[in-house]
Amino acid sequence: MHQSYEELLTWAYVGEVWGEHVLERLVEDKTFAVEHEHLLLLLALESRTRQTLEAVVAAYGRDVDTRPTDDEAEQYAQSLAASQDWNAFVRETLDIATSALPQSEKMRDLGSARDADALNETVEHEQAVISYAQARLTGLDDAAAGAVSAHLTAWARQPTTAP
Repeated sequence: MHQSYEELLTWAYVGEVWGEHVLERLVEDKTFAVEHEHLLLLLALESRTRQTLEAVVAAYGRDVDTRPTDDEAEQYAQSLAASQDWNAFVRETLDIATSALPQSEKMRDLGSARDADALNETVEHEQAVISYAQARLTGLDDAAAGAVSAHLTAWARQPTTAP
């Protein structure tokens, strides 16, 4: 199936809205309380990329209704709260990021030069999530946090607003 740049951009933005909402709910509800610092790091990552993509979406004049996504995120967060299975959450996070990476790369390749920084950031976001999850699943908690922190530090110099 061929997806246009605009479709991929909308898909990526909606995905970041979903991820941000899930993580906000997990932090607010104190789900995985022992992982609070890691959840805050992941939330900062999702929020940063959501803001970056939101600026690009807005620059194209796209109006994206994220209410269904918000509802899905709420249901997912509730299921995580019920299961309290951190490793299952990290494995699913790895699966999501691994499947999102090729789509993000395709979006980057189709995008305009004007959007290059935002699209590179999005690809590197998925790579950071993959590195985080792989490290956590092998017990390398500091390396996991370092992968996310390095991404946030590298991209902190870039504005999240569209040119």
